[in-house]
Amino acid sequence: MEKKFSSIGIVCNPNVVEKEKDFITDTLKAVQNFIKNNGEILIEHHIASHFAGNFLNEKDRGGRSIVKESNIKDMHCDMILVFGGDGTILHTINAVQDVPIIGINLGRFGFMTELNKNDAIKKLENLFKGNFFIENYDMLDINDTYNAVNEAVICYKFPARLLDFKIKINGDVIGFSADGVVIATPTGSTAYSLSLGGPVIHPSANAFVITPMNSFLGNAKPIVVPSDSEIFINIERANEDAFLIIDGKVVERIDTGKQISVKKSKKIAKFIRLEKTMRCAKIFKF
Repeated sequence: MEKKFSSIGIVCNPNVVEKEKDFITDTLKAVQNFIKNNGEILIEHHIASHFAGNFLNEKDRGGRSIVKESNIKDMHCDMILVFGGDGTILHTINAVQDVPIIGINLGRFGFMTELNKNDAIKKLENLFKGNFFIENYDMLDINDTYNAVNEAVICYKFPARLLDFKIKINGDVIGFSADGVVIATPTGSTAYSLSLGGPVIHPSANAFVITPMNSFLGNAKPIVVPSDSEIFINIERANEDAFLIIDGKVVERIDTGKQISVKKSKKIAKFIRLEKTMRCAKIFKF
């Protein structure tokens, strides 16, 4: 079904703004043309100054400003266009609520991005004609406090320090000693978990994977669990404090004996797609 986007959020990795300023400006002008003066564009405060006098001063026929500055958490809009790589997309999804996202890869791999510089404007035109669909991806809820698109990691701040884990999965208990543990979504199964020897999980599978990090004597292997599982993680012994890392960001210190709960989040990650492809297949083209 065709959908007319009337409000567009713009998020950009600050490290690429100057280098890609001309491309970003051309793309933003194209987006402005696509919405045909009937909507608004919300652009992050920290990058808005880069486009002063070039794009920010545009007004519609009624004299209303088309482009407005906004905090990412206040972007209540129809969609968000992200300039950057996977890290910028993860940051964006964790900051907003229920807003579909489409990314233009200005990073390295761009596993989560849909577009690249060579064809971005042409494909965005197709998007604004209504030729798209939205894919929904499960996220993790950690301690009813954090949400993760890719994974939650528990480990020492420094490598080669063993932790003793006791993990309860729907009442069943497993235990092992390892540098840490990763709990990943299907999206995250192609990231850190995969580097540790975890399996690739198809995006449509209702499952998460628990992957030990360098387990003692290699006696603990990844385990795939249903996404409706209740997972409780306890650190039984630690020589030093461990840390909880969500999508690559350290969020808190974990004391020995503290229990970490992990379950399927009520929040979902929404990605705008233009073509039907198996996203996880991209890793085999690296």
